[in-house]
Amino acid sequence: MNQAINDAGGDSAVLGKLFGVDTWNGQNLIRIDIDNPTSLNPRLPTHNNSGANANFVPGGKTSGGISEVVVDVIPPEKVWVTPVKPISEGRK
Repeated sequence: MNQAINDAGGDSAVLGKLFGVDTWNGQNLIRIDIDNPTSLNPRLPTHNNSGANANFVPGGKTSGGISEVVVDVIPPEKVWVTPVKPISEGRK
């Protein structure tokens, strides 16, 4: 995740392409980290998962080549959220 954000300079349009989401251009993005995600039954996504779109590619990679998995419901206490800021907004 760090590499993708750094490679994109925090730019939502570039991140959208990497993650296979066409609607992120100009959006304020957040990063969601999960404590111990391996305890939440990680598995490869399918086209039937909520959030799958026309860019879905089977095999555990987004259409932009980023690894992805789905997990069971995430308890709120296992989540922390961080805004993703473009370099132009002072991201270091």
